[in-house]
Amino acid sequence: MKYSLIIIAILAVLAIALAGCAESELQGDALKQSLEGKYCKSSEPYQDTVLGYLEQKDEILNQWYAVIVCKEKNLNTGNFEVKIRSDIITGTSLDENSALEFSKKAELEGKNYFIRGDPFTPEGKLDKRRIEYRFYQENGLPQSIEVFMVLRNSDRTAKPEKTLSIDWPAS
Repeated sequence: MKYSLIIIAILAVLAIALAGCAESELQGDALKQSLEGKYCKSSEPYQDTVLGYLEQKDEILNQWYAVIVCKEKNLNTGNFEVKIRSDIITGTSLDENSALEFSKKAELEGKNYFIRGDPFTPEGKLDKRRIEYRFYQENGLPQSIEVFMVLRNSDRTAKPEKTLSIDWPAS
């Protein structure tokens, strides 16, 4: 009986470990579809539209980082919100009114964009990783969204930056 419980516990730990490995191997269309199914699913009265997707692998951690950007429109009010989501890092969201408010503030400060959400920043001076959600403005009006991503090669050098640029959606 005692050995049966130990074997069951070992098998459970092994199953959890293998499940984690399988999910970390998702990339490309499979990873995009997984994120879309979790974060960009329309449900009454909301209509979700995928605006863009970006992924990059950190070779040190052997981990894919992926971000999906969706527009969620309320079909009753016509209002919408842009959602940026990921399974690994924090996301953010911004509705039309907040986007206008932050854009006007950035313009007054002389900035062409503002960062929203908690940026994924380096852990030390030799760590080159960075993921940011940038919202660009022109004349105090939202213009575009940029997901900026830099991860690491196996020798710890920075990979070339990857960006996803999306026009700010119309109502």
